[in-house]
Amino acid sequence: MDKKILHEKLVKEISKEIAQKNCFYFKKQKFLVSKTGLYLYKMKKEEKRLRIRQVRKFHSFFSKQWINLLKRKIHKIRISDWIGIDSKDIAFAKEFNPNDKIWTHYFGLDLCGKDSKICDLNSDRTTIVGYQDEFIEVFSKYFPKSKYQGFYYQLNKTINKEYKGIDPKKVFVLISTEESQIKPITSFANRFNYSIGDITKFDSNNIDLVIRQVKTEEILANKKKYSKLLKFLRDGGKIINPLGSYLPGNKGWITIIKVLRLMPDNWFPKTWLISKGMVLEDTGKIYKIEEIIDQFKDKKGVNIRKNYVIKKGFSAGGWKVMIGNQMRKNKWESLWKKIIKSKDSWVVEKKEENNMTKILVGDWESQDDKIITSEKYLNIIQRIYSSSGKPDLFSGEVFGSTSDKVNASGYTFPITIDD
Repeated sequence: MDKKILHEKLVKEISKEIAQKNCFYFKKQKFLVSKTGLYLYKMKKEEKRLRIRQVRKFHSFFSKQWINLLKRKIHKIRISDWIGIDSKDIAFAKEFNPNDKIWTHYFGLDLCGKDSKICDLNSDRTTIVGYQDEFIEVFSKYFPKSKYQGFYYQLNKTINKEYKGIDPKKVFVLISTEESQIKPITSFANRFNYSIGDITKFDSNNIDLVIRQVKTEEILANKKKYSKLLKFLRDGGKIINPLGSYLPGNKGWITIIKVLRLMPDNWFPKTWLISKGMVLEDTGKIYKIEEIIDQFKDKKGVNIRKNYVIKKGFSAGGWKVMIGNQMRKNKWESLWKKIIKSKDSWVVEKKEENNMTKILVGDWESQDDKIITSEKYLNIIQRIYSSSGKPDLFSGEVFGSTSDKVNASGYTFPITIDD
């Protein structure tokens, strides 16, 4: 049989099995089947060593460093003000670490471009990490010689290590009342026989440990509604907090990390942090926004906006991310007018060159539709996850998209970590 026909058949089989495992993504107010294709990313020894180093650095940062940095000043401005976190929010967030555990048990890093720069910390997304184990199970069946590391089981090991002897039935996965990513979170809960529900179903008498899948932002806006969760914690209840517990999830931390030289500069793209009319460049220079804004605006005959990406400070994944070369000039200029007047923090990143790869993919809109296979050039972005139980054990995932914007609605493939 022709090799291409064999590949197309394989893509269809993989796609069907992934759909059967309820792997869906949420887009335009409905759940669509996750897309996938025939692609294996082989991580070589040198890259694996680098990723382990990066994971360990960020494990330390998310566990303790960020909270200690907030009072420090850069150019007489507190880091908390650069990021956009006030003292009341910090005090309230601290109540979610009552047992003096590490702040974050798990987190993710996004790497993009041909040089694999860390473009996103992925630390305020509360969703239990995607469909790592479902994808791994399917791909392992067809590629048994490839070695994968799953995320769910590593996180479960962390839970068992940190909180020995807890009955799985008394582990409660707390979700938002309007949770859009209910399928992956439910999949995670079902794997380990954990209960799951929103705050209305929260009964502290039957709970020993909470895995929180609600952003601090939502809790801050609904303190009365979540008062019984706080009482549970004050009474000695245990909690596993989400990726960064929202506050350290601000996109501006990359700029801060570079200014303070906490990690190697070449890990990240060029970046600027904007807050209340002031701009902090990753070199440590500071400007009034009027002094630097022309650097990001189009000149006659030159579309400068195509070189930049703008992100709202508190945002997640691909949401609230504006890519210059996907915006019309008037929309780009309107965005800058909004930023100038905004009280929120914003981040500008130098756009990395796309990492385009030819891949055989399967497309469909629903599980009932026919799978259409085709070869596509996709922009590849890599995501590395880590659980705090042993930070050098991580899982990887590759997203691909026909456009610059890459998030969970793109094509998804696992990373193999064998040499």
